[in-house]
Amino acid sequence: MDYKVVPFVAQITQKDTTATVAGQLQALINEHSSQGWEYVRLENVET
Repeated sequence: MDYKVVPFVAQITQKDTTATVAGQLQALINEHSSQGWEYVRLENVET
């Protein structure tokens, strides 16, 4: 089985919400799942 690790760094401003971060993560997951990768998990996100 192959694994792929990709960085996730949220891009936010003081006006953004947790929904903004969730949307960015969702876009990253969708991008890689369209290439055949399966999302496993994220340990934590610091802002």
